[in-house]
Amino acid sequence: MISQYPQYQRQYAEQPKKNYKLYILITVLIISTAVSIYLIFFTEKTAICGDEICGRSENCFDCPKDCKCKLGSYCDSTRKDCNAPKCGNKVCEPFESMENCCDDCSCTSKYETCNKTTHICEMPVAQISDERAKELATQYFLNQNKTVEEFGIITSTVYNDKPAKSVGIRLKDEIGVRIIIVTEDGQVFERIVY
Repeated sequence: MISQYPQYQRQYAEQPKKNYKLYILITVLIISTAVSIYLIFFTEKTAICGDEICGRSENCFDCPKDCKCKLGSYCDSTRKDCNAPKCGNKVCEPFESMENCCDDCSCTSKYETCNKTTHICEMPVAQISDERAKELATQYFLNQNKTVEEFGIITSTVYNDKPAKSVGIRLKDEIGVRIIIVTEDGQVFERIVY
């Protein structure tokens, strides 16, 4: 049917050539735009360690002056990037300890337990009041005919595998402080301090 109309045959034959030139022009524009964007944003500028600018090729391990970690973060020497410690990931990381993340950094004493709320190692609390611990410590020295002048800090401790309280006591006519351990079952021991 097209052969009956030669003018249409010539028109259809020329049309792909015009479109072909347009496709080439669009392709060249796209490629040149992509190359320009790459050169502007992704090419490496010369990084100079010490210029206080953290360049793309610099990191916190190789150039800590330029690539500083935020407060509370540390530079991981294997990955060479800044990391904030994550309490609870079973890895005792820098800036973590038994004082702030006993979940990861286990408690040193076999008597301490990790408080899962505060993440702090805690000694077991003796089931004896501070007042009762003071009474028993005072009686200990009264039995030796000594006078208690002053009480010091009372802290929780463990003595002979039992929760206890430690009482600092200053005696009349003595220099220094004596440490008395009172277990929760009422036993009294003097800890020698040198």
